[in-house]
Amino acid sequence: MLRARIDPEAKGAAILFAALGDKTRLQLVVRLSNDGPTSITGLTTGSRVSRQAITKHLRVLERAGIVHSVRVGRETKGRAGKGVTTVTGLPLPAAEIEALAAQLKKRCGSGGTVREGVIEVQGDHRDTIVAALVKLGWPAKKAGG
Repeated sequence: MLRARIDPEAKGAAILFAALGDKTRLQLVVRLSNDGPTSITGLTTGSRVSRQAITKHLRVLERAGIVHSVRVGRETKGRAGKGVTTVTGLPLPAAEIEALAAQLKKRCGSGGTVREGVIEVQGDHRDTIVAALVKLGWPAKKAGG
């Protein structure tokens, strides 16, 4: 009886190579690494690929951990109507997320916390946080309305 056991590192490498195995996705990675953070519209310009197709390719690259999109949103659910600004999608270790959260809370002059890798800052500070993250080099954008 034969049994196959896949090493977790090999599985991660397989996902990475599968994501980069597509010509369009590889071109997107090269373009992003050369030009830096840009929008989907910016990636579509000068390309024969539609926005929808680029969005699907970026999702595959994001799942493989190659590209990251940092979203800054507002959430009120389960908070008795009091909103918090949330920052999701940061590909950082927990300690660095905590340090960044402290920096953002200080910048906004508000309290907050980190829950399961999501930074929560009390109040609606989306514009301030997006500006701070962009200044730090993160391709952050506002999520939701």
